[in-house]
Amino acid sequence: MPDSIGDELEMHVAAVRQDDRHAACYIVIDESRTPVAFSGWTLNENQHIDAVEEAAVTALHQTASRIEADLIRIHSQHCPYWEVNDHIPTLENEIGMTIQQATDMNPYHEFARGIARHGAQSDISGWFTTTGPVTDSVTVYADGSERQQSGSTTAGYAVIDSTGKVLTASAVAIPNKSDYLAGEFSGLAQGLEAAQKFDGVSTVHAVTDNSRVEETINEDKDYPVRVAEEAVRVQSAIETIEDNGGTVTLTETNRQYNQLADALASYAHYDTFSTSIIQN
Repeated sequence: MPDSIGDELEMHVAAVRQDDRHAACYIVIDESRTPVAFSGWTLNENQHIDAVEEAAVTALHQTASRIEADLIRIHSQHCPYWEVNDHIPTLENEIGMTIQQATDMNPYHEFARGIARHGAQSDISGWFTTTGPVTDSVTVYADGSERQQSGSTTAGYAVIDSTGKVLTASAVAIPNKSDYLAGEFSGLAQGLEAAQKFDGVSTVHAVTDNSRVEETINEDKDYPVRVAEEAVRVQSAIETIEDNGGTVTLTETNRQYNQLADALASYAHYDTFSTSIIQN
């Protein structure tokens, strides 16, 4: 039986092109404005960036098989009144929910596009209302963000296992800081700490798009005093994993390959959330 989580759900569906690949995604949000599921996947050769209709139908069926609600409101930037509109009565009967379409965009839609950009590299899926095992190897994607006008600093991280299952994802505010580097270190530290919570994880691959973070951890270079607290927290998290018999590697990547964490950090300027699967 699907999980009952409230009367209404919100879904954002998007498609993007990156590195000559097309990818689609959806994100499902409950009434508390917390993601309960998201998925990003590469489209095949017969599909293209405007394949939002197919993504929406896929999303509706997958959601209805796992989550019970009365109404689902779909936001889609590309095709606000896609052809599937003609098939809505049939879809409603199939999934057991009332379907509404919305043309207004909100910050969650840009976050959804970050999921799609990650999906252009490798398929990911997270269902945070369900339980399940995890693999012994995970990847932590982490990023930070600063908005100088408001003085706010944020971080985002996601922990994904080797099958593409999203174990946890968070968009967090960094209080009393106005420093993007603090966000970079803090996002990595919190991601590493989150990875430790899953039983059986022994190998952690961490990804950052910041060279200063990479040099501090891999080359033992000095970190600025202003981010000492966050940098020490990263080192402590690594030591804890290693003390428990695990291994940690950190790789620097181009920002375009860290889009999920970037989207999480950016969203945290509007609102924060943390969501995670329940491990068996």
